[in-house]
Formats: sequence, structure tokens, C-alpha cells
Amino acid sequence: MVSQFEDIHRFVLIGSGTYIFAKSAIQLGLDPALFVVAEGQSTEEIFEHLVESAGDSAMLFGVANIGGPGLDLVRFFKNRSRRVQMPAVAA
Repeated sequence: MVSQFEDIHRFVLIGSGTYIFAKSAIQLGLDPALFVVAEGQSTEEIFEHLVESAGDSAMLFGVANIGGPGLDLVRFFKNRSRRVQMPAVAA
């Protein structure tokens, strides 16, 4: 599925099975330079990497079991996020 996404700038891989995912995605034609293996990094380090990489705007997409480091990362975003009021769009 991800090999069909357009404009992907980076895959940050955490958790088990990431090597298999990366290997399969690369075999389907994705650039190996898109992959950042964050295995062994703390939740804080991964969060900071994502925030720095995002710049002013980003879409993050998570795929996996929601446990372990993935759940910790979701909690990190929830607890450190802020709501931004978007301007109304004229109809």
C-alpha cells in the first residue's frame, strides 16, 4: 500500500518487524534513503526527530500494533500538541 503513496518524504521505523517492512518496500521501488530506523531511540528522541522534520506542516501516518513504543509516541503527541484554529474557508 505505501509504495503507492505520493510525496512521502520519510518513513520512521520503530518496533519489531521494521526490517521486513523496509526490505519489502524497497523491493517495490521505494528509495532506501526514505527510511530512518529509530529502533532503540527513546520516545523523546523520536518525537523530536518527527517535529524537526515536519517543519511548519506535516501529516504523520502510523501503521502497526498500538503498543510499546508506538503507544508511547501517540501519548507524547497527545500530551504535547496544541490546537490551531484554521481560518474559515469561503464557500
